[in-house]
Amino acid sequence: MKRITIMNKLAALLVLAFVNVNAYSQGFYVYTKDGQRQDYPQENVDSIVFYGKFQNPSVSPYKAVDLGLGVMWATCNVGAYWPEEYGDYYAWAETEEKSSYDMESYNPVFEDVAQVKWGDNWRLPNANEITDLCNKCSWEWTTLNGVEGHLVTGPNGNSIFLSAAGLRDGTDVRGCGSYGYYWSVTSHDNSPWFGAALDFSSNDYRSSFAEAWLGFPIRPVKPFQIANIREEDLQETNKANGHGYVDLGLSVKWATCNVDASSPEECGGYYAWGMTEEYGQTPYYDENGNIPDFGTDISATQHDVAHMKWGDSWRMPTLTEIEELCDKCTWRWVHLNGVRGHYVTGPNGNSIFLPAAGYRDDMGLSDLGSNGYYWSATLHERDSHCAYGLGFGEGYNYWYGDWYRDYGRTVRPVTE
Repeated sequence: MKRITIMNKLAALLVLAFVNVNAYSQGFYVYTKDGQRQDYPQENVDSIVFYGKFQNPSVSPYKAVDLGLGVMWATCNVGAYWPEEYGDYYAWAETEEKSSYDMESYNPVFEDVAQVKWGDNWRLPNANEITDLCNKCSWEWTTLNGVEGHLVTGPNGNSIFLSAAGLRDGTDVRGCGSYGYYWSVTSHDNSPWFGAALDFSSNDYRSSFAEAWLGFPIRPVKPFQIANIREEDLQETNKANGHGYVDLGLSVKWATCNVDASSPEECGGYYAWGMTEEYGQTPYYDENGNIPDFGTDISATQHDVAHMKWGDSWRMPTLTEIEELCDKCTWRWVHLNGVRGHYVTGPNGNSIFLPAAGYRDDMGLSDLGSNGYYWSATLHERDSHCAYGLGFGEGYNYWYGDWYRDYGRTVRPVTE
């Protein structure tokens, strides 16, 4: 076979420092300063020889794109330099490539491979971030430099390309050009043998679970720098019965502050579910230890603290309305007057601030400044000891879930 010598005059080319021609590569590309590309399939390459002083291209391989979501997405995969390259394959929670991807060789170290390989603030996306990428972006099956995959365009018009890199199963590479799987950091709630992943083909894309020992590529994300927002960024739309609200472009209007708070960053009061007096003032259980029966939906009833304290059309949000807030809005972790929380922007561009108010129990106040827990009006359908609510943590971690009713949590009212 012909020996290929790459000369110094081809200065800004794709370097071996970023692309390894190994048993799992199909070949490599050489990019020149005039924008031309030369393709070298692996079967035509015997060796690569550098001479003279070699300098890496000035362009960093670790570039982030703001898609208008809660985090920025990398332009390429771990182990790749260009958007269309497949990069390296990893089992879930492992940080090194290997020759075979199977249950016998699976050895999770529970470290973030994106952080290990790229450093800085790069990390694996979580399942929420993958869901946002699927639900809030437009997806177009296309080719980039001959490689098939999806062009993913965010709400702000910016795009990334995700190659259909397939997967590694045992010693085989399957599905290249037909489908793509990309790991998240999120594990399955009930099984350590499954991890959450982005799963797409030419006509479908979703978040799903896959066997943890399979080899998938990694597309890292990077959080925005924590911003300090101003109260001017939170202009209320109008007032109802003296309390301000913001029209986020959703089915209901969201209050600008919590119950018992006078500004967006104040935590306000903490209430057990269905109680209208602050946590700890009255017992939650009766003298026989029985939990009270408030019904399955307390919105706008005598057990709705928002309705009882604010009156008029104010009430606690339902689970459906909290799901809408999560699924249709952009969430960013910020500071407002020194208080940590989420800046939540609706489809119409208007925003509210939710402080990370933590929760109260018999031991006192916990998670203040790191997590937020907000009640909905909806009882859990299978466990009457629990009710649904909104939860979020530092960074881009938010969810709708269920908690024990007797804990003190904050309330953000809604109105029609």
